[in-house]
Amino acid sequence: MPKKVINESIDKSYHEVTPTLPFRKEFTEKYKLKFLKEYVLNKERLLKVLPVQMKHFTESELNQRYASYFPRKINGLKDVLKIAGIKDSELKVNCLREDEVEIVEADKKINSKFPVKIVKENAFRILLINISTHFSKDKNVSEYDVLEPPLGLIALQSFLNRKFKENIRGMLIKSRVDFDNYEELSKLISDFNPDMIGVSAMTFHKDFFHDAIANIRKTYKKPIVVGGPHPTTSYTEVLKDKNIDINVIGEGENTLSEIVELLMNKKELNYENLSKIPGIAFDEEKYSPEKVLNSKKVNQTESIATTQTL
Repeated sequence: MPKKVINESIDKSYHEVTPTLPFRKEFTEKYKLKFLKEYVLNKERLLKVLPVQMKHFTESELNQRYASYFPRKINGLKDVLKIAGIKDSELKVNCLREDEVEIVEADKKINSKFPVKIVKENAFRILLINISTHFSKDKNVSEYDVLEPPLGLIALQSFLNRKFKENIRGMLIKSRVDFDNYEELSKLISDFNPDMIGVSAMTFHKDFFHDAIANIRKTYKKPIVVGGPHPTTSYTEVLKDKNIDINVIGEGENTLSEIVELLMNKKELNYENLSKIPGIAFDEEKYSPEKVLNSKKVNQTESIATTQTL
């Protein structure tokens, strides 16, 4: 199988026909459509499934779920009912109401159990970014775009908070929720002014991942660390991105805390220091002693030239 065909298949969603399948496209689409009509949208099946779903989900949640499963003509629950030929009177239950799942004064209750911690003025700032969902303007992507909380990043930040206490200040942001374009992302980064950025992605759309990293790198010159599951399926491919400094491939919490500790202590990102941290991959050529030495010489020369000009 040619590598080009395999790479093309990586970027396709589960509902699309990939060129790696050993069947003709027409054959595959025919039986996928048959399965969709005769099973997924089967009236008898839905009359058993939907009442259970409606007891546990609000209408907006079901709309989002079905719109994501059926990316073309079905935009929500009502479209499913129409296609399956189900009348409202045939459903004996209603969807869960929004006020039934709303937590009144949630912020107060959270703060009573987990009071806001006091951090030092000069605390190390880390920004953790989840870019697993495309922007709302990207209507033509085939991504399954149900929004989910960045639980992995929450766990990472909680671990860092316990270890470094008042010496670290973290912030978590998620695409589509906290920023819906690159301009909003740049403003968040500028306002928070992090000492390090960590990026995770739970998506196989690698172009979006690398475009986001490139946009961050346009104005942000400090370390960018990324972790999996990797959008390009291989950490070796992630390492080809020159905008990324470190790729975490080991145990997330322990590895990330060692990177933070290195930067917190103002130590350089060089081969000697990075090679002591287990569970990471980095461009050895970029951080080789010779490369670092040459870079220092260039910086010193530029500094002297600037001083002379002044």
